[in-house]
Amino acid sequence: MEIRVEDRRVEDEAVTLTVRVAASELESLERGACLVVAQRNGIDLGGDETARELLDSALGESEAAAMVAQTMKSFVAPFALSSESEDYSVVGAPVFDAERSLDDEGDLVFEATWTRLGAVTLSSYEPLELAVPPISVSEAEIDARMEEVAQSYTSVERDEGRTQVAEGDVVQISMDCLKDGERFEQLCFTNRLYRAGSGQMPEGFDEALANVPVGSMVHVDFLLPTREELDGTLSGPSICAEVKVEAIMREVACTLTDDFVSQNIPGANSVADLRERSRRELERQKAEQMRHYRNFMAAGELAKRIEGYVADAAYDAVADQMIDSLYEQARAERTTVGELLSAQGSSEEEYRMMVLMQARAQLRQGAALDAWARHRGLEVTDADIDAFFSSSAQGQGARMREEVESGGYLYLAREGALRLKASEDLVACATLVEDASLQMSAGTAPAVGKGSIIAG
Repeated sequence: MEIRVEDRRVEDEAVTLTVRVAASELESLERGACLVVAQRNGIDLGGDETARELLDSALGESEAAAMVAQTMKSFVAPFALSSESEDYSVVGAPVFDAERSLDDEGDLVFEATWTRLGAVTLSSYEPLELAVPPISVSEAEIDARMEEVAQSYTSVERDEGRTQVAEGDVVQISMDCLKDGERFEQLCFTNRLYRAGSGQMPEGFDEALANVPVGSMVHVDFLLPTREELDGTLSGPSICAEVKVEAIMREVACTLTDDFVSQNIPGANSVADLRERSRRELERQKAEQMRHYRNFMAAGELAKRIEGYVADAAYDAVADQMIDSLYEQARAERTTVGELLSAQGSSEEEYRMMVLMQARAQLRQGAALDAWARHRGLEVTDADIDAFFSSSAQGQGARMREEVESGGYLYLAREGALRLKASEDLVACATLVEDASLQMSAGTAPAVGKGSIIAG
């Protein structure tokens, strides 16, 4: 995207960028913005009129223009911030100037203002002392992993004692299909396994299979969904199918023996080998979990050393962004925020209070890690950014980085990478004391920027 930052105003609690977008970019940018606005407002863009004409008709010209301009700016702003050499440690979504402004050359020029987290100082930069749980793998955990392996090799055989299909049964079926009166080869098959009641076939299919005797043929008419309408209904061609229940199958659990393991599981020659491999894998997983746990605990302890306060504006910016995301979710699910929260036993006031508490912990830990990084002279390299994505995406780091960069949010990745590097350095400097009474909480992860990527 051809953009340029023409001016910047950096203050303690805000940064404002003046952004120029080349006229050559505006047509495709506006088209994408129209699609997003239409989707958010449930407007069908089918028909002969252009997307912008349909929006003008449905929303009114001034309202449509404001929404499209706001959306265009929201597309561009992250790229502008990511293009800056300095990391401003911003939080929440940007606020834009009121109007879309085209200069004499037809370029789009606008201002975007972000709330800054702001720099804090710490009462001490001495190494921490952290109490951490020991890493150990029990025989019971290995037994559970072995059971998982056995379950993955479950086989099926005909259950001659069963004569009628029930929900949850694995059945062997054959199917012939017609589409518009002609055989539809793509859905015709013989002796395929299917779990009755699984919902893996279109509506009406599982209902037709219920209680069908083995060897019987049943006729099923169903819709082959090819499009989801704006109201959530599906449309597509009608299929006429004849389904024969060939057999009901019985699932047979695998018994792990030395012969089975050596013949079917690469890298293991016996049950003992497999158990040892499982032990090493569990230890590796726990070591990775422990790394996150230590980072998380260290950031929390370091945040206690913050002198003064994080500005209320930063808390409000994060809370507002999370509330906006909640409204987006409600729109996507075609419900209201009140109904969405009511289903969770909460209210908007309670949700905002919870969000503010989360924001306080997240921002204080982030600010503390930023202070540690400044004190230690830590800087982010491209390799650090790759390490951050690898830590965040569990084997999908390259894909996640590509997605983040394609959205313009590399500035958040740089921030996350710096905080990950700071937390690793913080732990490396700390004195670790094992405490057998402690346990890692499920899902514990360090506050080193991951939430920022999601929020972005």
